[in-house]
Amino acid sequence: IAGIALALAAQDILSNFLGGAIIAFDKPFRVGDRVRIDSFFGDVLIIGGRSTRIKTPDNKVVSIPNSTITKGVVTNYSQPDSTLKIRIPFSVAYGSDMDRVTEILLEIARNAAANTPWVAVSPAPLVYFLEFGESALTGQLLLWTHNYDYAWEVQDWVNRQILRRFREEKIEMPFREADIRMR
Repeated sequence: IAGIALALAAQDILSNFLGGAIIAFDKPFRVGDRVRIDSFFGDVLIIGGRSTRIKTPDNKVVSIPNSTITKGVVTNYSQPDSTLKIRIPFSVAYGSDMDRVTEILLEIARNAAANTPWVAVSPAPLVYFLEFGESALTGQLLLWTHNYDYAWEVQDWVNRQILRRFREEKIEMPFREADIRMR
């Protein structure tokens, strides 16, 4: 029984050690890279023999067994470089002039590139009209940031500008409504 227990414990240790060797050989990330491993997101602090530690944006350290990493999906935001595409969804009421909506969104994106340190000029921003929704016409504004650390700053700045401009231009942003009738 002791031999079986020892073998099971050694299997876990050996699995994590081999996972660490695979990470060292394959190099899906390096210390300092921003990664998403399964549901965990943060910066790689240490790549050890048994586990890899990442520091989350809320300043917590998460230790992930190397065997879990080699079996799971790893997204590395630092490679090949630190640029990041930002997708900003929008919806406008039926009856809105989509050409005018597109012009306004592109103006906002160009203004962001010219007046903030976060938004890249190239690649150029794009607007896509994607769907005839239940109660709105929906789409996405795509723009790029030079550094993945600025994703929230870009979204906040651009969303505030969209809200302000749509109000000025009297472009309605609908919200879902439901009529409930009771007997």
